[in-house]
Amino acid sequence: MAEAEAITFTFESEGFAGLPIHVGAAHLSERMNEPFVARLTLAVPIPDADVAQMIGKAGTLTIERQGGALRHVHGVVAELELGEPPGPNTRDRATWATVTLVPAFWLLGLSRNTRIFQDMTAVEILEAVVGPALSTYGRELRVSLDGSYPTREYCVQYQESDRDFAQRLIEEERISYAFDQEGDVEVLVLRDRNAAHPQTPTQTGDLAIPFQPHALDLDLDEPIVEVRHRAKDTTQSVVIRDWDWTRADMPFDAEQRATDPHGRDRESYDQGWGRTAWITDYAGTSYSAEDTARQVGVRQQALVRDADSIEVVSRVVGMAPGTRFGVAGHPTPGFDGEYFVTHVTHFADAARAETDGKGYVNLVHAIPVATEWRPERRARKPAIPSIQTAVVTGPSGEEIHVDEHGRIKVQFHWDREGAYDEQTSCWIRVRQPWAGGGWGFWWVPRIGMEVVVHFVDGDPDRPMISGSVYDGTNALPYPLPDEKTKSTIKSSSSLGGNGFNEFRFEDKAGEEEIFTHAQKDYNEVVEHDHTTWVGNDQTNEVDVDQTQTIHLNQVEQVDGNQKMTVGGNRTVKVKGSFEETIDGTEDRHVVQDVTETFDANETRTITGDVTETFSSNETRTITTDQEEAITGSQTRTIKGASTVTITGKLDQTVIGGITSTTPSAHTIIAVGGFTVTTPAQVKLTAPAGVTFIAPGGFTQIDQGQDWLGGLKKAYSPLSWSVFAVAMEIVQVQVGFTNIKVELGIVTCTKDHLDLKPHAAKMWNNAVGLYNGLKSRVTGFMNRG
Repeated sequence: MAEAEAITFTFESEGFAGLPIHVGAAHLSERMNEPFVARLTLAVPIPDADVAQMIGKAGTLTIERQGGALRHVHGVVAELELGEPPGPNTRDRATWATVTLVPAFWLLGLSRNTRIFQDMTAVEILEAVVGPALSTYGRELRVSLDGSYPTREYCVQYQESDRDFAQRLIEEERISYAFDQEGDVEVLVLRDRNAAHPQTPTQTGDLAIPFQPHALDLDLDEPIVEVRHRAKDTTQSVVIRDWDWTRADMPFDAEQRATDPHGRDRESYDQGWGRTAWITDYAGTSYSAEDTARQVGVRQQALVRDADSIEVVSRVVGMAPGTRFGVAGHPTPGFDGEYFVTHVTHFADAARAETDGKGYVNLVHAIPVATEWRPERRARKPAIPSIQTAVVTGPSGEEIHVDEHGRIKVQFHWDREGAYDEQTSCWIRVRQPWAGGGWGFWWVPRIGMEVVVHFVDGDPDRPMISGSVYDGTNALPYPLPDEKTKSTIKSSSSLGGNGFNEFRFEDKAGEEEIFTHAQKDYNEVVEHDHTTWVGNDQTNEVDVDQTQTIHLNQVEQVDGNQKMTVGGNRTVKVKGSFEETIDGTEDRHVVQDVTETFDANETRTITGDVTETFSSNETRTITTDQEEAITGSQTRTIKGASTVTITGKLDQTVIGGITSTTPSAHTIIAVGGFTVTTPAQVKLTAPAGVTFIAPGGFTQIDQGQDWLGGLKKAYSPLSWSVFAVAMEIVQVQVGFTNIKVELGIVTCTKDHLDLKPHAAKMWNNAVGLYNGLKSRVTGFMNRG
């Protein structure tokens, strides 16, 4: 009977506090990085007990061996099934049920959420998700990690249970977890090194467990009764490639190489399942770090971890994943050594324990402790194969929120935690139709817009804005369907939206139009030719100033009429020559004064007539010489007076004759003297008489010159008054009966000469003059 009591199995539940419940059979499966599952057949020592109250409550499976070995498995009852009693006489003594005991972490799989985490490491996210969730069950998360983990700029729990999300993060970072059962409740513990895991609890307390293949009949002992070694080929090398769009050397690689015992390399090129490496430490313009080297190392460890392993059959009740034990005394070389438990399956049968002492055994899988155990990536990240929409967000009071890369932030419609501010998402890149090195399209969605979001490789952590849509808040620029033929690109002035720029098309047949509107400035740059063709009219209206600069030539052709109206002044400056050709007439009307200034010469050629009409005065000032050449005739008509003032000398050369006609007097005043020189005759015709006044004296008259040659008779008397002027008169037609010369001191007539005082000295001249005149007059009279 002592053997029958060597090992016992009991269960305690919150629903039946203080009441030990008999365990008829137990099947417990424990694996690294998985919640354990215990299937227990229970006999509650109360007939028709309300065993359903155990659901969701804490329970503990206890395996106790005589000699001190004790194993507790704490958990929560997740499932219960009422069963038939094993015999006809047991119903009145107990209520039989089968329950499923799991850790509280397993229950996190029953809730699902979608939310965003920013600028946190995976460990920090796990603490934020798992810690509070476990606390509702009185459990906790314990972090016992030696490594450092990169900050994730953006991480989404998308339609995942808290457990699946946590499982995925743990696997992505290659962290291991197991459950510590040493206290009153199970504790989820995160570790990243085999050496950090505890030793397997044994009856003796030793790390090494003896190999005893024939000890199955004794539940009192904890031997290893069977060891099987397993070796298999695995992937040897890992290569990772990822993309950092902020770096010039954009794709970056990392690799971890190894070969099998035959020198062969089997490579895994890992670039799937979303991000392959985390790009971290955004420094304002680019990312400065990535964990590719760490990732490639731990992934290679995960791939080769099962190349060498053992399978052990034992009766050590303390065997649990995440513990270390040793094998001692195995006859096969290489079997002895220290191992790391990866998973254990426990089998317990109380009936056999009572009858043959073989009521408990376990099957253990382990790897050499020197081989770091890394989890595989089995938890698939949820994919978003289609598009979603979101609302652009930013700081209060702003309309545009963008970083130096043109990225924006959004809030997804499913996000219940965001506040529609600048913290609602990571910076998200915006797809453009064209994106080159400093050239391409650029449109930035503004706060409040509903944008279309795609996800790179369907990864929720890698959103990308691909466009925007109109909605109930943001209406279309033009009402539809009334304006259905219009297409437009229309912006809105920021801040305030009180203006817009627009480039619009109207495609209605017969009313086609391209419309451009610039709210303020409109600048156009053409590096080479610019051609504009207008099939009909063109109208340009400038409300203020217009400046046009042409650095070379300009040709302007108007086939019809041209009309220019300048409301103010007009200034034209030509640095070179100015040539104007008018095939028809030219009419110029100047209401006020006209001023023309020529710094050099002016030449005007007029092949037809020139008519100038001055309604008022004309003044011309020529500071140097003037030369005027007229190949034909010139006629001047001056209705008023004409005054010519010459401060210098006047020379006139007339090839033909000169005729000067005036109906009134003609006066010539020469202050410096008056000289007429001609190789021919000088004739003065004055029917009313000629008067010579020479106060200074009449110096000489050439007697040989014919004074009166050709004169006709029967003319009235001729009178001279001489005041110091010497004159020669030729071809003067006169008729006279008396000659009178008055010199102030001499009176001379035909028959009489009167010499006044002081005239003696002029006598000779007077006599000569008289005789000359007398002979000429006599000759003239005789010819008559």
